[in-house]
Amino acid sequence: TTHFPTLPRHPVPLAADGFTQSFLPSQEAEYQQFFEEFGFVIIDGVVAPADVVRSREEIWENVEQFDWAQFSVQPEHQVHRDDPRTWGDRSFPVSREGFFGMDVAIGAQAWRNRQNACMYRVFTILLQKETLWCSVDRWGIMRPTIGIPEAPLNPSPTSRHCVEPSQARTTTSPVLVQDHPEWQTEQKWLHWDLNPHVWAGSSGLGQPYQFVENFIQENNGSPNTGERKLQGLLNFNPNSSRDGGFVCVPGFPQHLAEYVAATAESPFESKWAQEYEFVPVDEADPLQTQTERISLREGSLLIWSSELPHCNFPNSSNRFRMCQYVKFFSVPESATTTLATRRKCITAAIGPHLGLVSELGRNIFSLNSYLKYQLSASRVWICLSVYA
Repeated sequence: TTHFPTLPRHPVPLAADGFTQSFLPSQEAEYQQFFEEFGFVIIDGVVAPADVVRSREEIWENVEQFDWAQFSVQPEHQVHRDDPRTWGDRSFPVSREGFFGMDVAIGAQAWRNRQNACMYRVFTILLQKETLWCSVDRWGIMRPTIGIPEAPLNPSPTSRHCVEPSQARTTTSPVLVQDHPEWQTEQKWLHWDLNPHVWAGSSGLGQPYQFVENFIQENNGSPNTGERKLQGLLNFNPNSSRDGGFVCVPGFPQHLAEYVAATAESPFESKWAQEYEFVPVDEADPLQTQTERISLREGSLLIWSSELPHCNFPNSSNRFRMCQYVKFFSVPESATTTLATRRKCITAAIGPHLGLVSELGRNIFSLNSYLKYQLSASRVWICLSVYA
């Protein structure tokens, strides 16, 4: 039996409007201090309102046009954003964890979001490095589950992001509504996206960088080189503690060494000894009782340490949860052997949107040479004057 330690709690402060405390992009010292204490941070106003709407629109286009035939599946309905009767489990292409489909987001707006200069700046501050690559990751979406009208809806002028009975296009009065708890995602899957014993140990074990044409798993299981390992998401809808979203154990990175020492040579460590990428928190671990739900404003950026136990929690509201996952990481020293493959795959994924890629985008998507990257990266100090 593994005896898990009970670690100190780190209650997260809330703003006056009930959202988790957040910062403007210009508050660099403040948000670095917050990150040091809690292991995550929220930066407001990173995504412009017009890009928020375009992001929601692109998510809906992906959902409505999803090709079930590639999985030899015949959906019950063709999903339509303005008809909740088509949002059932046998039609809506979302995983049990709240990820859209089975592949990465490669639409025009997804690429614009990845090359967001303000987001890049925040990652450079937290990583203390400018030569970074950006991941190519997925959309996240959770359906509302409370008070869903059993009728078509009037079109939403800012792309469908919430559901109200008053939106129903029906002559029935009162409007018939129904809750859909079966649409909720997994309740408890708290985990690390690394192995805490390997990461915090002295062995330096890990998987050296090698791009194997799998964007989602890129840089997973990487060895601990002394740099932070970060993950993030861009949020496209007001995300309260009821809307489904991010949950974590705040402050855990401060106690990682203590935790690893207390569980060393335990059945828990042995069970996951060969796993570098994904380790679930044990059901008997007190960490399961120390989680907090993190609420986000529309257009905000959430960044967290991979040392932080985290997961998504289910939606219990009438609002969609919509986001885009993103990671930035240092250009690996071993990348030269697989750079051509990464560059080829990203160019193919960008496809017809190559003309949208900025100079920053060319750097973080590995389309530029290292030399050109080093000359231009230091010039990207954009967006601070907007928020000063």
